[in-house]
Amino acid sequence: MSEEYQEIFDGPWYKVPLNEDEHGRKPHDKIHDYIGVLQQRRTARMEQAANNCRLFDDRAELKHDRIACSTEGAGYTKENVARSVINTALALVAANPVRTMALTTGADFSLQRRAKKMTRYLDGLDEQRSTHEDILTMVLDGMLVGSGFVEVMENKHVKTPTYDRCMLDEILVDEELARNGKTDEMHRVKWTDYDVLIRKYPDHKQAILAAKEARYENGAGMDEAVKVVRSWKLPSEPGAGDGRYAMTIGGATFVYKKYERMEFPIKHFRWSRPSVGYYGTSLMDEAAGMQMEIEELIDYVATAIRQFTFPMLAVQQQDASQLKKLKPMPGVGLVMTFKDTPAQILAQRPVSPDIVNRIDHLIQHMYRLTGVGEMAAHARKPPDVRSAEALSEVRNVESQRFILQFQEINRVKIELSREDIYVSKKMMEKGGAPKVVWRAKNMARQIDWSEVSMEDDAYTLSMMPVGITSLTPQGRFDRIMNLVERGLIPHNKALKLLDMPDVEHETELEIAEALDIDACIENLRDEKDEEVDDVQNLELMLPRIKQAYLLDRRAENVPAGVLAGYREWIRDATAIIQARMPEIPPEGGPPSIQEEALAAQAASERQAGTLMV
Repeated sequence: MSEEYQEIFDGPWYKVPLNEDEHGRKPHDKIHDYIGVLQQRRTARMEQAANNCRLFDDRAELKHDRIACSTEGAGYTKENVARSVINTALALVAANPVRTMALTTGADFSLQRRAKKMTRYLDGLDEQRSTHEDILTMVLDGMLVGSGFVEVMENKHVKTPTYDRCMLDEILVDEELARNGKTDEMHRVKWTDYDVLIRKYPDHKQAILAAKEARYENGAGMDEAVKVVRSWKLPSEPGAGDGRYAMTIGGATFVYKKYERMEFPIKHFRWSRPSVGYYGTSLMDEAAGMQMEIEELIDYVATAIRQFTFPMLAVQQQDASQLKKLKPMPGVGLVMTFKDTPAQILAQRPVSPDIVNRIDHLIQHMYRLTGVGEMAAHARKPPDVRSAEALSEVRNVESQRFILQFQEINRVKIELSREDIYVSKKMMEKGGAPKVVWRAKNMARQIDWSEVSMEDDAYTLSMMPVGITSLTPQGRFDRIMNLVERGLIPHNKALKLLDMPDVEHETELEIAEALDIDACIENLRDEKDEEVDDVQNLELMLPRIKQAYLLDRRAENVPAGVLAGYREWIRDATAIIQARMPEIPPEGGPPSIQEEALAAQAASERQAGTLMV
């Protein structure tokens, strides 16, 4: 809390005792007074944020310090170039999804296996709750208002961590103390149904009802809701014991306790980091001025065309009297008479070409300034680009403009995964059993947190792209075929990567042996029974199993049962392969009929000579 607020409220809120302080104030009173001052100081920011949202979506408006959807209906922007820019940049982010991988710092076999399962656990979580969509929503918030927020919470229904989007108007920090972009104090304001609060905190029923009635009197149209403020103050250092967490309403304190963690459960994404302050700057900030000028000029052009653009009929004076007998001519708004002018239709130009050129210039300049390619915005490729590699290079060049944003997304994704791990541990300590279903192409496995949990210093988290192939079918096909032509992947692996639904059955049959090898190695590493089947392609499997054995035996602390299972499988497979082989004839091959006759004649002659002697 800044010195100004400390003077007003006689000390920071996080030093207030749970009952009351020496001035007779209670924690919830001091917190909500503090929140009121912070909300007043950010009025200009909220107006700018609401204006940015309105430029993107005509329905957005500012209601009682909240960005809400207008109930009066939406207008229609004739040329919303800013929205095209935002959507194109968002599509570029969507085309580059990432995943979190857990990597061990040593070669311990059991830790390696746990790290692999942790990676699968995080993958299963991401698929179960659509994490990629949550990240895209956070990025969209950053594009529009500068900052996007997500809170990681316990989902007691499915017993796994879940994400909750935080709107900009819900997050409050003291920007005087966060001039360097960091803060040790954060508040989240959220409106909650009063019935839910009464069921959860029945001892504070009267205070909850009073807070609901006060909100109704303010005429905000949310008479069934109560403003709940959750506040965090980080410890000054690990183990200091001066961190605090509070959950309050206007007339009651639900929770007020120590907070020992060194990070918030709310993760913050900035589209662009500001030079001073906590909240980020948005992509819409760069485009807003040009978008408003484009709208103004287009409205002017439309008005001028409606009012002044209509054809005129010019006739000679002696013919004017005859026109009165004619029926009104469609499309002719005015008849003018001239002395020596032959009859003709005249058309006006109500708008200067400079205005039209100015509109075109603003549109092109907006694409250039924001770094979004105009052809990408219209889903077109450059005319001189034909090969898949050249198109991929064009996309790489376009993405360089947003390299800082991609780095920020990677940072936030790692923080979210770290928070997922923390919440899963806490749920396990409370007696829960977090579990997810991890899905591969042809298998699905349930992973319990008990199989995953490791000490924090035993692993690190790293970001990896979901895949090196394109997300579009044609781009994926071209990329994989390029790898096959260069000899980097075999034919059966290419079929596995293509994943084409219309030929999925035939593809699965084609790669069945490769899938069988992967499943066999996985079972051996998990010390599961894996019997050798003489129907299997053991000649193909044996070299791969030996490679896996040699790799794992070099790891540290490999369970003896794993290596014993490898050796047993290799011996059984080798025995079956040898049994399949035909008997090897003596060296030189079997004797021919002629050789047998000569041998019999020689034996007869030796016998005759013996008798003569």
